[in-house]
Amino acid sequence: MRDPVTFSNNGQKIIGVLHRPDNPPHINSKPGGETGSKANGKAPGVILFHGFTGQKVEAHRIFVKLAEMLASRGIWTLRFDFRGSGDSEGDFSEMTLEGEISDAIVALDFMCSQDGIDHGRVGILGLSMGGAVAACVGGRDPRVKSMVLWSAVADFARVPLFADNVKLLHELNGNGQLNEVDLEGDVVGRNFLLGLAEAKPYEEIKKVKAPVLIVHGDADATVPVSHSQIFERAIREVGGKVEVYILPGADHTYNSREWESRVLEKSVEWFEKTLLYLEGSQPVQGRGDL
Repeated sequence: MRDPVTFSNNGQKIIGVLHRPDNPPHINSKPGGETGSKANGKAPGVILFHGFTGQKVEAHRIFVKLAEMLASRGIWTLRFDFRGSGDSEGDFSEMTLEGEISDAIVALDFMCSQDGIDHGRVGILGLSMGGAVAACVGGRDPRVKSMVLWSAVADFARVPLFADNVKLLHELNGNGQLNEVDLEGDVVGRNFLLGLAEAKPYEEIKKVKAPVLIVHGDADATVPVSHSQIFERAIREVGGKVEVYILPGADHTYNSREWESRVLEKSVEWFEKTLLYLEGSQPVQGRGDL
């Protein structure tokens, strides 16, 4: 079951879709075990963060498919448009990374306000730049108990589309000649580029206490697979829980039936393992390899 939802940030409406579990939490079961929902009658939730110029549906409706799969397994899922994207209010040219992080935290507030949600078992998933948002949110907000990164940006200086324009901005900034940039038809403001120059998702993720699944295609031409390695090193450096899943030949948004199917199943299994099925009545947490 899905419902259109609206919440606000800084006076602007954010439009989303909330997918509710098809079955009551107590129906979900695991052979030889029990669900974490059994203890309090509530279910876990997952929030999806789309990428740069993306929206709550994403390429080949992969966010819709993921949300429906999670709901069928007993997990609430929220997908929404950042301000300035999709159906949400705001101007795309005024979008910044910090603005999207703020939207994501407001979305987390909204999810946790739902009566059927177990606040102690909320996860997030981000695609591309949405993955950078997820890394930052997970590092700043302790409510995040599980994380999945799809083709995520670890360092904007290593993404040519962004890095080249940040360099151009600095070259022209002295004369105030550059206030906006046309990025393949999408106009962004100078504050967006300046924000990317300062952003360090690979550092923010070191503060994440939740287990992290990193998914990447090794033929990604937009955000090279090396970004997954940067994230993995950062997490392991602080003794965090991380698993890396590399798809041979896969591109940035997993544009084949096989790639999509593998990414969806892996991600759903991850959230089941880290949010749905618990040992006793406590969520899976802590550090070390899974």
